Order: sequence, then structure tokens, then C-alpha cells
Amino acid sequence: MLTRYSRWLTGYGIFLILMGLALIAYNPQTGNLELYWTAHTGFYVAAGFGVAALLCAALARSGHRAALWAGLVISFLAMIGFFMSANKFRRASTMGEPHKAYAAVVIGLMAAASLGSVVTLGRGARALPNTLPAPH
Repeated sequence: MLTRYSRWLTGYGIFLILMGLALIAYNPQTGNLELYWTAHTGFYVAAGFGVAALLCAALARSGHRAALWAGLVISFLAMIGFFMSANKFRRASTMGEPHKAYAAVVIGLMAAASLGSVVTLGRGARALPNTLPAPH
């Protein structure tokens, strides 16, 4: 049963890492694909949550039920942070800084993926049996 959620966490972690790379690979001020190191904080946060999700996926794959709960907490914290950050960049883009719209969209996608992860993992955590399996 944990294999399904392990695959979900793997996809979620890879998605976050790729979106973090997208933040620093495109310069919205020039419109060119180039290293835009100004967005390094977004990259660090996305990559950090992505690696944590991949770690939870590996633990869930090996049968640790607590990894599902840890993935749920990680997804929830990421969702809150990404929604707040996306809203901040959205407001900045409407207040005269149009180059921040790109970050708002990318971070908004990460927030939406985190919301999906919270829903999926929350349903999975509720479906887990309350009893521990017999030792082998």
C-alpha cells in the first residue's frame, strides 16, 4: 500500500526540484535562458523540500509507515510557504514589477502540487490500518 504513496512522493520531489531549477534557469528581466541567481532562495527552498520528499519516498518504499506522515507534514509546510510566496510575488508583479510574474507562476505551480500532495497523502494516511504488522 505504501508503494503508491512512495511513487507519488517521488514524482512530487522531482517536480519541486525541476521547478526550483526553472526559477534560476530563466531571467525574466532579459527574457533569456541564463543563470538567474537572484532567485537562489526559491531554488534552495524547492530543492530542499524536493529532497525531503524523495527521502520520505525511499523510506515509504522500504515499509516505514511514518514516512507517509512525514511526507504529509512536509507537503503541508511547503504548501503554506509556497502559497504565501506566490501571493507576495503576484502582488509585486501587479504593483509595477512585471518581471516577478514568472516567479509567481512557478511558485504557484509548486503550491498547487503541494496542495495535491496534502490531499493525496492525507487520504492515504487515513486509510492506513492502526495496527502494526506482525514481525517477521
